Amino acid sequence: MPEKSREHQANERTFLAWIRTSLAILILGFAIFRLNIFLREMAIVNRFTTEAPATDLSSVFGIILIAFGVLITLLAYFQFLRIEKQLHADTYQPSSYLVTMLALFIIIAGTILVFSITGNL
Repeated sequence: MPEKSREHQANERTFLAWIRTSLAILILGFAIFRLNIFLREMAIVNRFTTEAPATDLSSVFGIILIAFGVLITLLAYFQFLRIEKQLHADTYQPSSYLVTMLALFIIIAGTILVFSITGNL
């Protein structure tokens, strides 16, 4: 029975690691979104412009990061439940879909950021 408890605890640690990852993505998205709002308001206050510019890429990117953080949390929860069920039934099958999805998202987001920073987007 101690082996089972170690497996369940490892599953919980993995789930908590995914939660920390999703929180980091959520916080980053929120910070990017709020910073963009702050910069637009400062431009109006300092009379650099008379109206706030339309939503730009950084606001959209912030919202996408927030949504992706929520999605990671949901998927991590369902993966945790699936693995928990498999551990109880002694039918555990590893899956890397969550890791693959996160890696692809970071590659795509990083590429978009590089192109937007260099002005090629």
